[in-house]
Amino acid sequence: PGKPCGRWLAWLVRDWGHRNWSDKVVTISAWYAMNDPDPDPERELWTGDSPCYGGRALDAGINSTRGAMASAIARLLFDDNDRFKALRDAVDSLVHDRSTAVRCCAIEILLAISNIDLELATKWFSECVSADDVILSTPGVDRFLYHAGFRDYARVRPVLRRMLQAK
Repeated sequence: PGKPCGRWLAWLVRDWGHRNWSDKVVTISAWYAMNDPDPDPERELWTGDSPCYGGRALDAGINSTRGAMASAIARLLFDDNDRFKALRDAVDSLVHDRSTAVRCCAIEILLAISNIDLELATKWFSECVSADDVILSTPGVDRFLYHAGFRDYARVRPVLRRMLQAK
């Protein structure tokens, strides 16, 4: 609190993968993921009459603190599955974030979690994409469906059907 450097910390953690990050870095990452006010859902920058980021929700999410932190947390989990216990609440928060732009970024985390707990990952995936059809067009959704579909097609089939019916 009072030291708004979350987006830059997220990029550092994401880009410097395969490091033995301290528990403090993991805790700080979780805090930013759950508590940073950026982006403000009252002014979703990717919608409206003059949308920022070319109207692309994923780009708006990547350029926000909570969205960037989603990518960092995915990196932390890909590097070390044992961090999931410390990051579970943060992941839950990002997957169910009030901002569609952040939810677009959270899909990447679910791919990491599918290596830990496929049932939970597919449950959260379905909940995450249910917020807005725009999430379905992000590359993370394709990657998640590709990998999870081989292992548990029945759970991801409703999302695939929804994608086929979306405009």
